[in-house]
Amino acid sequence: MQMARGDEILGMYLTAGHSNMNRETPGAVDYTAYVEAMSAALDLPIPDEIKAGVVANVEHIFAIAQPVLTFPLPDTVESAATFEP
Repeated sequence: MQMARGDEILGMYLTAGHSNMNRETPGAVDYTAYVEAMSAALDLPIPDEIKAGVVANVEHIFAIAQPVLTFPLPDTVESAATFEP
């Protein structure tokens, strides 16, 4: 089974009408809908008794990622083909 890439999952989420995935405004994200969309895309059921914890963790991860997601990059920057520490 081939797993969907993160950008594909996000694309499916946005295509399904969840256009409020705004990197600038973390509170505008419907994390429950995002977790449900990812769960469906990955065919990974999340039991109801732990779903609230999963949603809370995704919200926390999103908050931690904000400095990276909002870091301004000039248009001239190119991604590296390989990571070299």
